[in-house]
Amino acid sequence: MTTLEAAGLLISNQPNGAPSRGVRSEIFQALTKEVGQMVRLKVIMFFALLVSPAAASPLALDGDTVILDGQHIRIANIDTPEIHEYHCDAELRLGLVAKRRMAELLSSGPIVVHEGDPGSGRQIDRYGRMLATIEVDGKDVGEIMIAEGLARRWSGKRRPWCR
Repeated sequence: MTTLEAAGLLISNQPNGAPSRGVRSEIFQALTKEVGQMVRLKVIMFFALLVSPAAASPLALDGDTVILDGQHIRIANIDTPEIHEYHCDAELRLGLVAKRRMAELLSSGPIVVHEGDPGSGRQIDRYGRMLATIEVDGKDVGEIMIAEGLARRWSGKRRPWCR
């Protein structure tokens, strides 16, 4: 017995048990339509997962800038060494360590974002990034970075990391 017979899709009006041309055509059309719908559904599901915030992993761009759920966030309470426009090799090295540590912190537990700069109350910085503090497992990641010597408290302006 074939799968189609088991599904009750084959209706025979021929003496040898074969379906007529019209019945074969209807079966083919029904299966083509069903397969087409399944393929479309799979494509839609794939793209939904691809752009879904739930599917997006946190990303550390550097020690004080992250992407969460597609949103660029500047961590408002800290300043870390630059890795893109650094002024000396020591700043670059420390900046790369800070970036790696931020990535570790973001992947270590549940994340809570507190929007706004607690000092100034501003919501957005001059580059269009959301200003916020971030907690992981109830601990402020900025404070952790400061305690580990990878950041300093934000004073309202950047200060040099090179001597």
